[in-house]
Amino acid sequence: MKKDLTLSLSYYNDEDYLFNHTKKWKEYNKLINLQIIDDCSTESIDQSSLFEELIEMNVSLYRILEDIVWNIPGVRNLGASVANSEWILFCDMDQYFEKKEIKKIVNLLKKEKLDKNNFYSFQRKNGVRTAGTMLMTKDLFWSCGGYDEDLVGNYGHNDPLLRQQLISIGSKEVVLENIICQQIKADCALDRSGNSINEEKFKQKIKNLPRKEMNILRFSWEKIH
Repeated sequence: MKKDLTLSLSYYNDEDYLFNHTKKWKEYNKLINLQIIDDCSTESIDQSSLFEELIEMNVSLYRILEDIVWNIPGVRNLGASVANSEWILFCDMDQYFEKKEIKKIVNLLKKEKLDKNNFYSFQRKNGVRTAGTMLMTKDLFWSCGGYDEDLVGNYGHNDPLLRQQLISIGSKEVVLENIICQQIKADCALDRSGNSINEEKFKQKIKNLPRKEMNILRFSWEKIH
């Protein structure tokens, strides 16, 4: 049966987090498509102790073959390129959904309650909306140009720039306040030293919106399963 939604997870050396996702996915893997984009982890996803469980759940697995620093834009673009449903739910590694929340999303899609011209974020228990965890159609994602891979190599501003790209083509962000996204932990220790570089790139990029051309998937990758 064709499914309306693909949940796309970005993965990089986070097997503890992946264990948490896998445990939850077992509860609702028949409701949606699931995919993992392995961003050239030190240990490939097919070497993970969870690999057999992921195969049993028919999770689609992809691996980027070049270890590019802060390649979140590339990971998200690959996820959207290979997703086989109309709607895609990008999910950060340190966030996840309970089955009842996934069922709410699926029901909204089946009843066509969500505007395909808008993009959607979610509530967290602390009252803060999600940033990188977003729901939208693939058509809308590509209409705004997808993630800008010029921001690869440094930390930050990838999600804010995508939001500005979406807004520049007339899309609106809607927070689905009755759908809770769980946070595994609020923050993690990351090298944010390149933040100022991406901040300057961000300022220049938004001056030239809407985006007029794309240059995506600037790396080699493979499908594992």
